[in-house]
Amino acid sequence: MATNLIYRKLETRHTFEASGGDTVLTLTSLGTLAGQVSAQWDRGAGAIAEDLVAILRTQWASIPVEGETLDGYLVEGWEFRDGGTPAVKEGGDLPSTDSAIANLGDILAGGRYIGSLIVPNTPAVDTEYISLPMPFRTAARYIQFAVWNATVDGLTATAGEHELAVYPSALDIQAAA
Repeated sequence: MATNLIYRKLETRHTFEASGGDTVLTLTSLGTLAGQVSAQWDRGAGAIAEDLVAILRTQWASIPVEGETLDGYLVEGWEFRDGGTPAVKEGGDLPSTDSAIANLGDILAGGRYIGSLIVPNTPAVDTEYISLPMPFRTAARYIQFAVWNATVDGLTATAGEHELAVYPSALDIQAAA
């Protein structure tokens, strides 16, 4: 009896960075207990993967405290405001461009928690930290990401030291052999 196999296929990664990425997300010098929301990513009008994986990479300006976190949130857009601008939040309180967010409540009201980069038990300065993969699901065409620095230490001022990489993950159905 022939069987079909279903594999998971990672598509081309989409990067969020201060400069040089696909979409702008400025995490340089992000202060303690402060946040940043990215510009919008228009994923396109055609077929898009619903399953995605995000990985956050950063460096702190000073030695971070073990167990503290840098938290990631997904902001989804479904409706349109007057003039055709995608509304990424009910009520439209979060900006649609790369912007600082001073209040975690603004992120929580419009975003969905997807995961954290947790400071390990041997923190050091001038060290690159990379989160575990943060899988999430969305069918939204327009998405943004918000990052909240829940540590007592700010991030470095060097743009190349901060990135949020998102990998769409589609199902690849193999024909029966």
